[in-house]
Amino acid sequence: MDDTQSPSSIDPSPSRKRKRTACQGCRDRRVKCDNGRPACQSCQKVKLPCVYPDEDGPGSASRYDPGSVEILQQLRDIRAILDLVYREQKTQSASSPSAHQTQTHRHHPQSILGSSTSHSTPVAFSSRPAGIHHCSEYGSSIRSVAGERPPLVFAGIGAESLLRWPRVIEILGSQIPTQSFVLEYTVNTDEAGCASTSERSRYGIREDDFLPLCRRFLNLVHVRNPILEPSDMEQYAKEASENGLKWDAKSCLVLLACALGCLASPGFTEGSTLLLNPVDDSLPKDHVEYERAEAYFQAASKRIGYLGTGLPDIQCLYLAGIYEKHMLRILQAWFWTQQSCARLHAYLLCKGTPVSRVDGSSQNDHRLEQRLYWSCIKAESEFMRDIPLPRSALIELKYPDSFPSPPLGPSRPDESKDTADSRDGPLSENEERSWLFYLAELALRRTLDQALPLFYVREGPTTWLQNIDYIVKQSSHVEEQLDIWYNHLPPAIQPDLDPDISPDDQLPFFLQGRLMGAREAIYRPALYYILHHNGRGGADNWSAVLPLAIECVRLARAMIKHYARHKRHGGIWFALRAVWTQSIIILATVNAGIDYLEPPADWLELVRMSLQMLQQWGSESADIRSMYDVLVRAFLATTIKLGIREDEILTPGA
Repeated sequence: MDDTQSPSSIDPSPSRKRKRTACQGCRDRRVKCDNGRPACQSCQKVKLPCVYPDEDGPGSASRYDPGSVEILQQLRDIRAILDLVYREQKTQSASSPSAHQTQTHRHHPQSILGSSTSHSTPVAFSSRPAGIHHCSEYGSSIRSVAGERPPLVFAGIGAESLLRWPRVIEILGSQIPTQSFVLEYTVNTDEAGCASTSERSRYGIREDDFLPLCRRFLNLVHVRNPILEPSDMEQYAKEASENGLKWDAKSCLVLLACALGCLASPGFTEGSTLLLNPVDDSLPKDHVEYERAEAYFQAASKRIGYLGTGLPDIQCLYLAGIYEKHMLRILQAWFWTQQSCARLHAYLLCKGTPVSRVDGSSQNDHRLEQRLYWSCIKAESEFMRDIPLPRSALIELKYPDSFPSPPLGPSRPDESKDTADSRDGPLSENEERSWLFYLAELALRRTLDQALPLFYVREGPTTWLQNIDYIVKQSSHVEEQLDIWYNHLPPAIQPDLDPDISPDDQLPFFLQGRLMGAREAIYRPALYYILHHNGRGGADNWSAVLPLAIECVRLARAMIKHYARHKRHGGIWFALRAVWTQSIIILATVNAGIDYLEPPADWLELVRMSLQMLQQWGSESADIRSMYDVLVRAFLATTIKLGIREDEILTPGA
């Protein structure tokens, strides 16, 4: 054969009889191929090129040399990508903007999600997050895309990362206490230790309590995590009260709601708080309500093993994670969250396309699906900065809806005078505020998921010293985005910007804490630079960085006072870690002794307050107890260096 002859000019030789295999496109998409010629029906349906690489025909890949085969495969891949991009662009250009708008009442979600105008910043609010593509119709497919998992860049933001700061090493010594408090100090403990059988027998399950406890759950827990329909929850509770518990997802939901209802509280202490709090009334563990909650949770746990991949089943797993977070069994909470994410992932892939809006039941299912998806994504993101374990593959899905759709009307019959049309009327005030809070949290979390990777990288905080101009610039951009988010909050949930003015309502109270935590995170690199560069930088960047560092220290003080008001709720573990982090930041500032970076005047009282909180909750969590021990060491070492006597520093008001 002439080597100069092109492959296309080669005469086809008689092919051997062999079993037909799927075309390359169907093999790549892992779908069944009908072996149609010249193109199978599957490829025709999605309008992709249909190639049979296993045949010895004129266009057969087996007749080409390896180099040509590789080039042909690359060309096929490029063409498939271009075809896919073309179809998506064509779909988006043909869609009407009004088709994506959601009916709202009193406050449009746009007021929370940000301005519709474009902002040319790295984390612009109006831009969609990476990996989320807005589809023009619910027929668009949900698919998993390899390589779209967000990078793991949160290693430098966790509480443990401060233990590697040189200023903190000066206090604690060169031997780092741990790489992860939660992994090291819960591995040998019975983290899931629940009330004993004898204890549960004293506080058994009472069917008459199902409805009151479920309503308490709806008013105090569901208001911040609206992943289910309240009317459905109340109906499940009534059925369980009248007909007894079953071994299905509905009864499991009732038991989990009752368990959370036993523990539920507004989550914070109302009114102004003294610098040193009295012992939290949600402690200790042998409290009657605690034992009642454990009894309900153990009954629910027996039913979790029978769950499948339906939406109610996934709701059960998600609520189990919330319960474990209430109990500070954080690894168990992480396990349940991963389970809910994995089953939702399987549910979405098996279904293939979002449910249709045609009938009411499908519309309700789609709304529940939206809530579960974005709630799971948010829950995983919150874990990422505190637990060094990988997240699920749920984030890799190209989910078509950028935000969950609020309900069209009250979802609880008692919130509307006309129960027959309750879902078509305006939202009740409580449900509207709940949804405003929920959407605000999702929007803020999305902004942080895009913003924090700009600052926190695998290489650690030393990169901040080398790229301080970049840090200052990005801090300004992200601050602009946080301002946009805050300015679009409706008055009903908007907290005061002054951290010393604390709201007395739980929803703006928690949003105030979220905002302070976000701002502290973006200013922390500037504080690191000031603490470790110590005036050796140029005058220009020094004057730009110092105000950010001062603001970081101011926020550290405000956050400790804010979290001192927290009681038992689903985020108490994260609050305790934040208290420890801000206390270490203050001690590092005190230890540095930089004239132009003053620590808070009341830093002794602030650290004592943090120690009190960690000591109280440390009785329930081994990792929190370990954080308390490390903070005691750092506190004593700092005060000894300053010549403050031990009897003075451990005595309130000394």
